[in-house]
Amino acid sequence: MASPNRRAKVVRPVTQDHDRATTGRGWPDGITALVLDLDGTLHEDEGFLETHLDCLVEVAGEAGARAADDARTILAGEHSVPLGALYDDARDEVRPGGLNAPEEVATWEGEPRPSAPPPEDFVYLGDGWQIARAAIRRAGISRASEAEAFRRVRANMVDPSVDLPGQALARRVADSLPPGTYRVLLSNTPDELAAPLLERLGIGDAFDEVHFGAGKPEGLDKVLDRLLTDYPPERVAVVGDNLRNDIAPARARGCVTIAVDPLGVAGPDDADHVVSSLAELLDSGAC
Repeated sequence: MASPNRRAKVVRPVTQDHDRATTGRGWPDGITALVLDLDGTLHEDEGFLETHLDCLVEVAGEAGARAADDARTILAGEHSVPLGALYDDARDEVRPGGLNAPEEVATWEGEPRPSAPPPEDFVYLGDGWQIARAAIRRAGISRASEAEAFRRVRANMVDPSVDLPGQALARRVADSLPPGTYRVLLSNTPDELAAPLLERLGIGDAFDEVHFGAGKPEGLDKVLDRLLTDYPPERVAVVGDNLRNDIAPARARGCVTIAVDPLGVAGPDDADHVVSSLAELLDSGAC
């Protein structure tokens, strides 16, 4: 749901005082700049995935039902498409080896095909929302219907009459951020859908910059280009739940990476630190 719209809020300028951070519990030592993803990372929103799938059925009928069934089966590990695979909807091909073996090819039904060069554009099935997106593309649902289903579930998230289970953890994480660090919140969700959620979570003031419609992974590269002129990469931590969008660009730059991986798709070499949620990070001091 990436959008060119972007909002940035700057509270204080970047400083080159690289020794100013006091590490908070669970956060890596020596970090002076943090880049965090919102959906699925800072805000654990997987509980709303079922609502999203229900909305798909509402807006797309039979095709929505097929997509919802596929998404649920993939998430349960009972589909021929494995967790962490890549889906090339232009060719209707699955790359079951995922990011680490993208040349492997199979059909949606799991039948092997000859190896081929990695696709230029694909959906990475590394989190529940992207699994739903792949199933939506496979079902031939229009972009307009996909966007409408997403709009409806986001409206549900910010409805004050609806419980927001991830709010407590989001506030706890915001309160735990190491004092003195420069903090960037970076989300691919468009401003008009992400800003109301951030307001309801009540944590916007914890960040020096907030960017929505960021267009990750390329958008993360742009932020890192700027941050790395002021901070050495070993002092910059990037936290996210999508290996393609959040972790791989940061790892390529030598930044510290923390993968939030509730589905267990990350390998031991995919990130510096892998946790099932940020609650695990804070509770165990995993870093």
